[in-house]
Amino acid sequence: MTILAVLVVVAGSLASCTTEKRALPIPLPDTAETSAVFDANGTRITTLQADQNRISVPLDQVSTNMQNAIVSIEDRRFWEHNGVDPRAIARAVKENNEAGGVSQGGSTITQQYVKNALLGDEETLSRKLEEASLAIEIERTYSKERILELYLNTVYFGNGASGIEAAANTYFGKSANGLDLAQSAMLAGIVQSPTMHDPYKRPEDATKRRNVVLGELLSEGYINPETAKTAKSSPLGVIPKGTSPGQAAFPAGHFVSEVREWFLDNPEFGTTRAERAELLYGGGLRIYTTLDLNTQAQAEAAIAGRLPNPGFEGDPNDGSHDPDAALVTIEPRSGYVKAMVGGKDYFGDTDYAKVNLAVGGGRPTGSSFKGITLATALKQGIKAGDRFPSPSQTCFGNWCPSGGGGLGGSATLEDCAAFSSNTCFAHLASRVLGPQKIRETAYDLGIGQNQLKERDGSVNATITLGTYNSTVMEMASAYSTFANRGIRVDPVLVTRITKADGSVMYQNQHRQRKVLEPEVAFEESRILTGVITKGTGKTNADIGRPEAGKTGTVELKSGANSDAWFVGYTPDLATAVWVGYSQSIKGPDGRPVSPKDLGSVQGGKVPAQIWADFMKQALALTPPTPFTQPIPQQPQPTIPEVRQFEPLEPPDVVQMPDVRGRGQRDALARLEELGLVVTFRELLPNPQNQPGAVVNQSPLPGRTLTRGAEVSIEAAPGTQAVPSLLGLSATDAKQLLKQAGFEVAEAATAAPAGTVDATGAAVGPGTVWSQTPGPGAAPPEDRTVEIRVEPAASTEQPPTGNDSAGLAPAGG
Repeated sequence: MTILAVLVVVAGSLASCTTEKRALPIPLPDTAETSAVFDANGTRITTLQADQNRISVPLDQVSTNMQNAIVSIEDRRFWEHNGVDPRAIARAVKENNEAGGVSQGGSTITQQYVKNALLGDEETLSRKLEEASLAIEIERTYSKERILELYLNTVYFGNGASGIEAAANTYFGKSANGLDLAQSAMLAGIVQSPTMHDPYKRPEDATKRRNVVLGELLSEGYINPETAKTAKSSPLGVIPKGTSPGQAAFPAGHFVSEVREWFLDNPEFGTTRAERAELLYGGGLRIYTTLDLNTQAQAEAAIAGRLPNPGFEGDPNDGSHDPDAALVTIEPRSGYVKAMVGGKDYFGDTDYAKVNLAVGGGRPTGSSFKGITLATALKQGIKAGDRFPSPSQTCFGNWCPSGGGGLGGSATLEDCAAFSSNTCFAHLASRVLGPQKIRETAYDLGIGQNQLKERDGSVNATITLGTYNSTVMEMASAYSTFANRGIRVDPVLVTRITKADGSVMYQNQHRQRKVLEPEVAFEESRILTGVITKGTGKTNADIGRPEAGKTGTVELKSGANSDAWFVGYTPDLATAVWVGYSQSIKGPDGRPVSPKDLGSVQGGKVPAQIWADFMKQALALTPPTPFTQPIPQQPQPTIPEVRQFEPLEPPDVVQMPDVRGRGQRDALARLEELGLVVTFRELLPNPQNQPGAVVNQSPLPGRTLTRGAEVSIEAAPGTQAVPSLLGLSATDAKQLLKQAGFEVAEAATAAPAGTVDATGAAVGPGTVWSQTPGPGAAPPEDRTVEIRVEPAASTEQPPTGNDSAGLAPAGG
């Protein structure tokens, strides 16, 4: 039995039941004093309105056309029922059964107001009963006119317009009291589904829905046939999108939006989000932020100077479009966010204009995440001069990283960081540190509590190459901890809030904690200085003062670069810059493309240039400050540490051991102990070979070799790690698993909105978009791998990020 059907049974009895008296939603005030947002210097940035576009008006300032239209289409018995309408529920059940799905709702206007203002959208029986009970209580408390007024001032009309006054302003550039019949019918029709009936994106659907409303007005006797016919033949008449008088732009739109979300999510300002919204939009607050408008302008100018035409607003293949960009800069000692650029234009008319690319779900960080691995290594006592394998390519099970700076066999940790050696950092993650320790450091630095993991909660060694998502804000904050000598201060957006009477209702309390020893943070900064003085940031990131940083580039399997980073800092300012493509754009061959210049999406190029341009301006009046070396502490007796990777300095000349018959890992560990660089190849299955054992080696045992020489081994397949299946067709994935000795559990499930495949494109029908266990994980006991495949009837959604497991990170 459906929820609606159950309500038919109970709705009639609710009216006669004695309901317990409980708190009702606070009505919107007739007049509300707007709140204002100020920058760090006391300059007003903007005043706040709900959704940046809501103005409450009394019912007598709403045209009769609009009142009649909304009642006709949403609740024709509004003036008769007591808050719940059993007839409407019964009618909805009948029509839904005939339609084979949900095509009609049975909620009254009063119930809808309860849901909008107090309860939210949860569709459970208990919630619907609570909604009905509250609706009856509201009807006993308020007049019908007051309820209709409350409803019209809170209902959402799409395109950021909450309430009828904002809707009239947004779509027609007029006040609600001036709406004519056709305009009123269009707005009333939008309420059912603001997306489906959007007059800008779906004008035909909006017109059909408007005419349905006009038909209801006719059948209810509000208009005559001739009037209905005339209104149905009229054009929609909406004004161009974004041109309404109430949509005035203001500086730092993405930052202000983030401040608004911070307030609405903070229980310190009210028990429910609705209460907090009432206070924010009508409480006359004065919100003082950390933003510096001058610094913000410098950040925007630095991006515009290098990427004058970001985004994809025309033909993506015409060569005229730059990537998108985001930037966050933080004062390390205070945590104050001094500037935030979350995209091209918060007030633009693209679908994703208001999406803040500096926060949210994040992006793959590429080699800029090596700064976190470096900090992990230094915490474990590894020294800058310790050497590690750094061939051009190597394999760890099914993971074979390459690219970055291959440094000729082996290199010091310092050079591995400066020249961004992928294989060196892969070795650190796989054989020395372990991915769990790297993730713990990231958590300590404030990165990705909900993102640095596979679906089963595990983490694999690819974390070191930035295959998991992190936000621009998180990366700026993490590197600001390095600048602050290992003291973490979380990002601060707001310093103080005062009420309308001037009294202080919120004061930021400085909080900090040590997450790295000062010696570790100093060594981190000293090593990352080499990125700029001699490494991947040398050409574009030098600003002529003590500085440190790290480049990062994410390369898709198609060869196109999707994300590029430069995260750097001085003792006074830490800044993260991301450059990339916020939407998946495909060329004629269906592969992702970088329309203007593939080279611009490389960490050492445009991101480093933007970073340098910005930092020079932002620090122009700040004297250069060196990174200060901590005062050495008195030596304490220590217990000798057994290092996982010893001996770090193997003898210059070694003999090739016999590793035939040994397990793969055992053989690799033995050879790497001797300072040899190993190339590994797995043979095809052969019943004569022991699973997982080394079968062949080159050179043969006893040969004299120099440290850093390359050797190769071939081994029989064994209990190999789970392969990466993301982006493969279901057929190919099952074949690959079968060849590797795995069982398959397949589920046809639609991917969440924004999911992309391994090439960065939207997930296509029949494509694997999720797997459990994840790529590189140890095989489960039953050797069963679950794959989730996009159904054939799935509709492609625009991507918002990249599937970390399907990326091939590039160095730099």
